[in-house]
Amino acid sequence: MKRARVRLLLAGVVLLAVLATGWAFWNRRPTPRQLFQTGAVAASRGDIGTAEHIQAQLAQDPANADLAQALRGGVLVNSRRYAQAVETLDPTLAEGELREPVLVWVGEAFVGLGQLGQAEVCLREAVREFPNNEHAVRLLAIVYHDLGAMQPALQQLEQLGKLAPNDYRVPRMCGSIYLDFEQYDACVNHLRHALQLNPPSEVRTEIVVEMARALRKQLKHAEALNELYLIDPTAESLGEIALNQIGQGDLKGAAESLQRGKQAGRVSPQLLEAESEILYEKKQYGPALTVLRRLLAAQPHDHGIQYKIALALKETGATDDATAAMKRFEEMTTLRKQLTELNDKANANPYDEAIRLQLAEVCDKLGRKDLAQGWRDAAKAARESGRSSLKP
Repeated sequence: MKRARVRLLLAGVVLLAVLATGWAFWNRRPTPRQLFQTGAVAASRGDIGTAEHIQAQLAQDPANADLAQALRGGVLVNSRRYAQAVETLDPTLAEGELREPVLVWVGEAFVGLGQLGQAEVCLREAVREFPNNEHAVRLLAIVYHDLGAMQPALQQLEQLGKLAPNDYRVPRMCGSIYLDFEQYDACVNHLRHALQLNPPSEVRTEIVVEMARALRKQLKHAEALNELYLIDPTAESLGEIALNQIGQGDLKGAAESLQRGKQAGRVSPQLLEAESEILYEKKQYGPALTVLRRLLAAQPHDHGIQYKIALALKETGATDDATAAMKRFEEMTTLRKQLTELNDKANANPYDEAIRLQLAEVCDKLGRKDLAQGWRDAAKAARESGRSSLKP
């Protein structure tokens, strides 16, 4: 009798232990929201298999349909299936707790599709509502950079620098923007900062070449060469070395660097520019013009090349052509100024279609057909944004 009672007590203890274990296990089960967050993180890290497994789990319960559909969209974005992602991420999903990830994923999908206008609308809204979302800020900075919008891009990069102070890509992009807009002191300062953040070797080389160009524009040829000699030679770096040697009056050294660069197997803009400079210094103006026109065909918006063409034409005695080329240079200079002013207006008036169409027209006149189309897309997106269900 006593033995039976002990067995009964033990059985009760075992049952309580099983129930307790089951209760603890049930309490430890992740909520659907936690599963979604885990899947979203996995997708962002490129672990598509895990994200798809979690998405399938969520899809088993109709109550989690929105979570499953949103995560499916995130998987598609991170698999670079952008068109499918846009179709999957229905605007009605951008509500409540899902608003932040859906806004950012839709914006990223539009960036991937090259539809910068639509991307600008989504990401601008995402950054306004979620200013600490590093990925959204980064994507919006990229959009503005690709649109040639200097100040808006720099504003986003300033915010990104606070969120990711150790990311070399932030000062690197700032430096590139300042270089494009000929603010060379700021360019060099930001690129030096980028180098201090230990970028990968290949990227370091690209940064040094950009910094050397900015230093060359400031006539700091010795400083530029010191930086260039510290990296492995490439077609771009050898072209930049040649240009700085020309700046020092070392035409022989520049010619040797040019020859080494040509042996690298590809022609870089720096090599073409160096070749045209050497030919010009040797008073071989016809051949110099041929090279400069090749360079302008590749970079039709570069007003500096246009100026050199005007000078070379004048030296050949083609007075009328030289006058026309110089007039084109002056037009390009004026258009670049207009571009900067309109960019500032576009930033201050995010839903103004007319300003964006003006920007497209200026870009067309500068020969930047890619930027022109981007601004036309942005104008369309600004016009349609009032009807967008992505807005709160």
